[in-house]
Amino acid sequence: MNYKNYTHLKCECGGIIGMYDKEHFTCEKCKKVHLIGNQGTKWDVLLTNEKNGWIFPMIRRKNKVIPERMWVEDIVNECRKANIPVFMKSSLSDIWGEELIQEYPDELNHKKVN
Repeated sequence: MNYKNYTHLKCECGGIIGMYDKEHFTCEKCKKVHLIGNQGTKWDVLLTNEKNGWIFPMIRRKNKVIPERMWVEDIVNECRKANIPVFMKSSLSDIWGEELIQEYPDELNHKKVN
């Protein structure tokens, strides 16, 4: 499952809600116990940390747009026509499917001085 479309449930204090003790969902910051599920906050998927057994209720990110490869190709083509460098962030790796284009403007390219 691709968890990029999900985010952690957050406490009012800003801490991440998780099951750290295998008994209760608590805030990692203020330690407040939270009800999750039918009697409390709704969640979309549970993420388990395999290393330590912690469980995190996750919710789908709202208003997150996942670009289609064709959209990215169109932007790259327009940049090529206008001689504009293209820099793809790592978040595009699944969409792009090949080595990311990571170009810098000439002003930012550091030249070696001998």
